[in-house]
Amino acid sequence: PLPWTPHLEDLRRRCELASEAPFNSVLANLYRTRQDSNGWHSDNEPELGNSPVIASLSFGGTRRFALKHRETKQKITLDLPSGSLLVMAGDT
Repeated sequence: PLPWTPHLEDLRRRCELASEAPFNSVLANLYRTRQDSNGWHSDNEPELGNSPVIASLSFGGTRRFALKHRETKQKITLDLPSGSLLVMAGDT
């Protein structure tokens, strides 16, 4: 892990204000083309706690964000343009 840069610290502060939740880490993904993606996964690492709050910031082109219910497999998709903040909390 590296220290927070001033730019990332500013983004963290803004996410904390918008979500009313504290954040202590950042993960950056670069999607070069529409073929790049982050596969289906659960943010269920023990170090995140029982009910983590996850903030997702989008930069660059509009990208599709997909959620899938664990049991029913129902899918929800959102098109997130650059500058979007998606906050996932509770049962998300």
